[in-house]
Amino acid sequence: ERCAAEAPCLKLQRGLLTWALDPHSHPMVTESEKAFVVSCLEVLRERCSHVGAKGLSSLLGPRRADAPPVSPREALRGGLQTILEDSVRTGADYLFVEPGYLMSLGGKKIVKLCIEYAGHGTSLSVCWDWSMKLEPRLQG
Repeated sequence: ERCAAEAPCLKLQRGLLTWALDPHSHPMVTESEKAFVVSCLEVLRERCSHVGAKGLSSLLGPRRADAPPVSPREALRGGLQTILEDSVRTGADYLFVEPGYLMSLGGKKIVKLCIEYAGHGTSLSVCWDWSMKLEPRLQG
């Protein structure tokens, strides 16, 4: 699955982990909400640089020894979801990252993005309730 074939994307960041947000986001998604998603992608980039391509499954946290192997794409998706849930001020239970590009039918705000690391690329949709403001947890 290649991001470029899915939709035109705006490149926002380059480095070991790269991503691009689809410029056609849900009309109710604010610039601050997009910035929050980008800040979580920056955390994911930092974590990927620490674990390397062979350690991507560690992004999902501790796993049982008999757990089935995780694909690099699933590790990136799950790693981003974990970071978003841990970082969001409220509503972590209503925030999720789905593989592929989803269409909103009005009940969810969606930021679509492409992500690639070490040759493993995928498209993702970050989704949350339309009534929720996606913002970082206050550090205190």
